[in-house]
Amino acid sequence: MKKYFALIKIQFKDNFAYRMSTVASIVVGILQIYIFYYIWCRVYDGTDTLNEFSLVQMSTYVIFSNAIYKLMEFGITLRISDMVKSGEIATKLTKPIGFIPSLFFESIGSLTASIFTMILPILIFCIIFLTIFIQRNLLANLLFLGSVVLAILISIYVDIIFGLLTFWTENGWGLRVIRQALVKLFSGAVVPLAFLPSWFNGICDVLPFKTLIDVPIKIYLFGVSKEALGNMLIQVLWVLILMVSTKVLFKVIMKKIQINGG
Repeated sequence: MKKYFALIKIQFKDNFAYRMSTVASIVVGILQIYIFYYIWCRVYDGTDTLNEFSLVQMSTYVIFSNAIYKLMEFGITLRISDMVKSGEIATKLTKPIGFIPSLFFESIGSLTASIFTMILPILIFCIIFLTIFIQRNLLANLLFLGSVVLAILISIYVDIIFGLLTFWTENGWGLRVIRQALVKLFSGAVVPLAFLPSWFNGICDVLPFKTLIDVPIKIYLFGVSKEALGNMLIQVLWVLILMVSTKVLFKVIMKKIQINGG
């Protein structure tokens, strides 16, 4: 396990190297949250509750959805694409550390750095200057954290799968845009899924993206319930499905791989 902890440490340090980029991301993140916060305040003008969400709960949803989404930007798709185009992938595949595990633990390192350099500053700002719902039930908070962990695992494997597809496309930019669009559209990152039509929610139910943002935030806002526990079980199933799918896809790629450059 030492080699994997080393990967986490290296990626963690790499993320701290780009300080101006980090500061810019914090500023942009705060502006995004404030704009959405202001929009929903106008929507709720004169109304106490919409679709079971109070204004305080909705503002919390906006803050948390932006924070969780930023946790899930690992850059795996573009990283694999660059390695495939440059031929660096040949060296990467011959290293004693497994290719998929190395991507996984590098993502954990990037995630850890993001928590300290971006997420915590944004959340502190929001707690001080905006209205946020505080969940006081300990079990609900624990389930929320567990659900976020499962959501991150799902997001990592989704990103790896899209990255592996660049072995065929070579250019990962388009795949990255598609992945981001799918996540934003079907996860509830932009609008809570409760505000969308039932037929759209039916589509979300058969895709993994709903479990990334909508599920954990609802656990935090509405507490422990059979629905919450059922959704967490679905998250566990998606982690297993995507983990197996990643391994199968990687084996297929290794049988047909062609290396550029070198």
